[in-house]
Amino acid sequence: MFFAKNKIKRSEFKLIEKVKPFNLNSDSFYLNIYNYPDLFKYPKIAFSCSKKVSNSAVVRNKLRRRGYSVLRDFVDNIKNGYFLHFSYKKNSINKSFKDLKIEISQVLELSKVLN
Repeated sequence: MFFAKNKIKRSEFKLIEKVKPFNLNSDSFYLNIYNYPDLFKYPKIAFSCSKKVSNSAVVRNKLRRRGYSVLRDFVDNIKNGYFLHFSYKKNSINKSFKDLKIEISQVLELSKVLN
């Protein structure tokens, strides 16, 4: 299960704005990585999906839920103090759950945030 302690709250986004992130791009999303090792005991994760991706809230929420469900397997292996912000691109609508899982795992390995 994906815990609420691992989700980034709106108030915590203000902390993120002040530091320049490490960015990675994928076919389906952008990944912004922020490192705050002293502030938090847990890794924090957020998925965002703008109206440019889809006007339908159902589709946007579906993408976010898929992302969180994929990261359930990886949350325990992510180093503490990292903020991961995934932002979906337009072509992510056509991707299957299996493709998203492979893509997220590849990006996490490239980013070196896994233990």
